[in-house]
Amino acid sequence: MMPFIVTNGKEKRSLEEFTEVAEVMLEDDVASNKSTSSYGASFIQHQIQEHANSIK
Repeated sequence: MMPFIVTNGKEKRSLEEFTEVAEVMLEDDVASNKSTSSYGASFIQHQIQEHANSIK
């Protein structure tokens, strides 16, 4: 028998379905974090280069 969880007092979802949705959310979150981190790293590198050029 598949275990069930109650989501809003009315709707029942299987634990497997809940896990699948959570895994997709995790993949999306990791991709978003990587994109944000890459942008931030590029911005910092650009700022460092500008600073280095300004003191020459």
